[in-house]
Amino acid sequence: EAHIKLLCTHFCALNDASDDGDVCVLCGHAVRFFDLMGIIISVDPRKPSTSDSCIKFTIDDSTALVDCVVWNKQDPYADHKFACLCLGNLLHVHGRVSRFRGKRQLTVDRFWLEDNSMAECLHWIEARELWHSVYSHPLRLPAQLASSSNKIQ
Repeated sequence: EAHIKLLCTHFCALNDASDDGDVCVLCGHAVRFFDLMGIIISVDPRKPSTSDSCIKFTIDDSTALVDCVVWNKQDPYADHKFACLCLGNLLHVHGRVSRFRGKRQLTVDRFWLEDNSMAECLHWIEARELWHSVYSHPLRLPAQLASSSNKIQ
């Protein structure tokens, strides 16, 4: 699972590759897993615990808002993990794109609190650099792979 590091605005602007919205198109390539970072601006329920079947929260990276959902998987450390889901915390999330009631969201597989005040700036720089140098260009096979695929055909 390679997670595509993006700004929230790029995540929100991607086109769907499938009818159910669980795959997006990025420069002609299907992508499903994403790496986002932002400040938590809403949490439902307000005090998440292991008794909740899912926790919904919204992150804001100043470019857009992304709704996120974490499904409770009976993790013995869940209470400790859920404690960082508080308004105003800077959160780093890895997850896959999904839809709920027609609206795009990120189903979170992994998340952690960022305690470094410069982490969001670094995420912005890396995401913008990747967008301009990698993601916005069509995939090109290395010469060695391209010649191998020609032999197969």
